[in-house]
Amino acid sequence: MSKFSERLALLRKEKGESQLELGRLIQRSRSTIQGYESEDKEPSYDALCVLANHFGVTTDYLVGLSDSRSRDDPSFAADTGIFTAEYLGLQKDAKSAVAGVLSTLYSLVGGEMRSSSLKRLELYGSLFSTILSSRTEIVGVVENGDLSDAFTLSNLLSTQNSLKNEVSILLDQLLQADISLASDKRNAMRGSGRRQAM
Repeated sequence: MSKFSERLALLRKEKGESQLELGRLIQRSRSTIQGYESEDKEPSYDALCVLANHFGVTTDYLVGLSDSRSRDDPSFAADTGIFTAEYLGLQKDAKSAVAGVLSTLYSLVGGEMRSSSLKRLELYGSLFSTILSSRTEIVGVVENGDLSDAFTLSNLLSTQNSLKNEVSILLDQLLQADISLASDKRNAMRGSGRRQAM
């Protein structure tokens, strides 16, 4: 029996659910659940995420890549479940767009984690937070405000200009952090070269 089949059956029994009950809960047929447990069927990625979320385990645990049922760091646990549920409800094109955004974000943040640049990570956090709060305000006005009203339109443009200025300042600070980090690396390499020459 594969790890996935074995663990799915174990988790289902631990919850006291029949194959029929589990199927209903995750919108699959009993025969699909039976196929998963007998190795006749493999779940799609979406089904795997739904099952992991339902049982409160990681997908890595479910497929046998990890023996730890949950993440060691619970920081993202609640967000992941909510995000997964919303993601699964998207159309295929929207899922592709979300995957592209996340890929870019992971690359950006991952690079900063590898460089161990706390300053740049904090600046990116400020940048994303600034964009989120201002864009939320802007979208709220656009969706709910009377855009034919001169006062509303003026406030909207003012908020947009404020966002542009704040983003510009943060991008300048990121450039300064980049220059500072590069300078520190060069100085460290020069110092290392001098010590080796002695």
